[in-house]
Amino acid sequence: MLVAHGCLYHILPKVNDKRAWKVKESSNPPDSKYEGEIENGLPNGFGKYAKTDGSTYVGSYKKGLRHGHGIFKWSENAPDGAGKYIGEYKDNVRWN
Repeated sequence: MLVAHGCLYHILPKVNDKRAWKVKESSNPPDSKYEGEIENGLPNGFGKYAKTDGSTYVGSYKKGLRHGHGIFKWSENAPDGAGKYIGEYKDNVRWN
């Protein structure tokens, strides 16, 4: 399996088994954007994800989901104020 470095756009709602990851922006940009390692059309390895609201995640991915160590920073405009989580993820959920 080939691991490449590149860019993907996350377009919601989920539209297929690739969890809505696309190589091109939708016809309604802006879309959330991932830059990093890609395998089989999904984030896999280390990368950075930027949501349209300004929140970011920098860390590990596995088959398109946050998995492993990472840092999630909420947008300064988040209802509960700015903050961040540093730690582990498993299948896109905070772990331990």
